[in-house]
Amino acid sequence: MHPVSQTSARDFWEGSFAAAARNERVILGVVEGHTLLGTVTLLLAFPENQPHRCEIAKMMTHPEHRNRGVASQLLQEAERLAAEHGKTLIVLDTAEEGGAAGFYEKHGYVQGGSIPDFALKPHGGLTPTLLYWKRLKRKTASREAAGLVGIVRTSWPNIRFALFRREDGAYAFCEQHLSAGSGAAEGGVWENNGSSGIYEDMETARDDMIRAVEEFEDT
Repeated sequence: MHPVSQTSARDFWEGSFAAAARNERVILGVVEGHTLLGTVTLLLAFPENQPHRCEIAKMMTHPEHRNRGVASQLLQEAERLAAEHGKTLIVLDTAEEGGAAGFYEKHGYVQGGSIPDFALKPHGGLTPTLLYWKRLKRKTASREAAGLVGIVRTSWPNIRFALFRREDGAYAFCEQHLSAGSGAAEGGVWENNGSSGIYEDMETARDDMIRAVEEFEDT
């Protein structure tokens, strides 16, 4: 409420950062030089029957830096972090008089209703408040499709070391070569000498495959 004392402002933000340290909220800011252009808070702590929900609060942009996309950057980052925390529903409220309804609707928020006399205006007097919501897609670890990742050919004709991604997300590589002839068209048959192990990540499988290739070329 106007006027805001430095003491009350400091107490509010100190309490907010303490809650952030407890992972109850995330506080975001856009800074240019030594100037804070805008801030938003993502509230994460809700009762046990609402673990999927979060809330946008304290969206503020410096008056001299409005219409520069600051609020949009903050909102998009807040939504990204909400999804990372497994949230699937995000809610917020904004004043019906002089609020930011148009901004939130532009970003896909759906109006859920209006509550009369919900909050006090900064200079006094009651204002109705609009409630908004938006569904979020839960962010899950992506798993790439199984299949051939890459092939390394050695100096001996048609020898191949092939790296594969398995159905379970692990990796393996195989040594393959022709048992006769210089190519399949001349009667050669591909032989698979088996994999040299199962690997949790591509980097380890690749490094082991390269070592096998180097050993083979040395012989």
